[in-house]
Amino acid sequence: MTAADVVVVGAGPAGLAAAAAAARAGASTVLVDAYERPGGQYFRQPASVTRNRSGVQERGRHLAARALSVGVEFRPHTAVWDATPTDLHLVTGGTVSTLAFRAAVVATGAHERVAAFPGWTLPGVYAAGAVQALLKEHDLVPGRRVLVAGSGPLPLVVAAALVHRPVRVAGVLEATRLAVETVRHPWIGAAGLWAQGARMREGLVGTVRLLRHRVPVRTGWGIVRALGDSEVEAAEVARLDPQWRPVAGSERTVECDTLAVHHGLVPNTDVLRLIGADVVRRPDLGGWVPVRTPWLETSIPGVFAAGDCAGIGGAALSLVEGDVAGAAAACHALGREPVRHTARQRAALARERRFQRLYAALFAARPGLTGLPRPDTVVCRCEETTRGEIDAAIAAGARTTALVKSTTRCGMGPCQGRICLPLVEQLTATATGVPPVPVTARAPLVPIPFDAVRRC
Repeated sequence: MTAADVVVVGAGPAGLAAAAAAARAGASTVLVDAYERPGGQYFRQPASVTRNRSGVQERGRHLAARALSVGVEFRPHTAVWDATPTDLHLVTGGTVSTLAFRAAVVATGAHERVAAFPGWTLPGVYAAGAVQALLKEHDLVPGRRVLVAGSGPLPLVVAAALVHRPVRVAGVLEATRLAVETVRHPWIGAAGLWAQGARMREGLVGTVRLLRHRVPVRTGWGIVRALGDSEVEAAEVARLDPQWRPVAGSERTVECDTLAVHHGLVPNTDVLRLIGADVVRRPDLGGWVPVRTPWLETSIPGVFAAGDCAGIGGAALSLVEGDVAGAAAACHALGREPVRHTARQRAALARERRFQRLYAALFAARPGLTGLPRPDTVVCRCEETTRGEIDAAIAAGARTTALVKSTTRCGMGPCQGRICLPLVEQLTATATGVPPVPVTARAPLVPIPFDAVRRC
């Protein structure tokens, strides 16, 4: 067993900021991440050191270098498979170990919300984040004619990046009617965009780039189903109502061999729930999020949460929350009183949380997503559980997500329900009228060798 004053889980924006802040405060700090290089999805680094980095990637490289320069120990290829309020049980390349800590910052980010629609399991259907990862890390494109669909800034960013590659972007479909929603929430829109010049420039540049390449961009439209026998050959799309339900009679077919789909993000609270931190359901923040103090401490003393795992807010909010949580974790570990937020931190938190409210007003998932899967549509790919089997379990008396899971095995596969359980939760709550309760997190969170468990 090894030990550290502060351990940080996740090396994305929040994790890098937290690790650097904790180390600067004098705490011995260990940063663990499942990937080879720090950066997370937002700062994801290219696979080859000889490849040119984008401005965002270069910024991530500098943040990682800064954290290492102040004494942070980085452990790559390392995932948490079990945890307690004082110890993390880790797996690194098949080898398990235990890391004791006095304080921890969980910065595990988020994963994409997946919509199950007919044909979504066909080869050629990707999450937009997966397409972005291929572009950032390997400069690879997954197909020749790509349709980008869903909601949020990411589809626009991915489409704008694709137009410079040898691929045809067949169109961009945004489920939200942005103009209508902006008029409905004028004060949230004005406050959210205040002092957000960089984001506004990025959106404008991306839109102009798509227009220049004559890529059709439609708001209030979405994917209904993917068409094809053994792979994607086309997609059926339709106009959507304000709740993202397809409008009958508006369907049309778009030829494509690749779909990049994104309907928002879901906070990754697995480690927090395994430790025992209290969570509350906040659909506006993506789902289940931890209860936190102003210093971002959870209900478990000494365990802090920062970034998208505590509510979807983007990289800028993750950076400032990581800075706050890392400093507070160091104070806890070293027996000091937590320091007050600086004026810069207070201003940044207020600015980014205003944008967070705008993001939620525009892009929070709508009920129409649950209506897309048909009875024979697979919802849980790991266990091949269909919508019909889930509906049958609910009709037979399974009134919670956990009961549906135990009845159908939905969510018991290698991904541990990260893909399917948010949809199962919504299906169950809609059918029963019973408010959702969080599913208990259980070890192992990630696959580990059986022999390694026997040696624990």
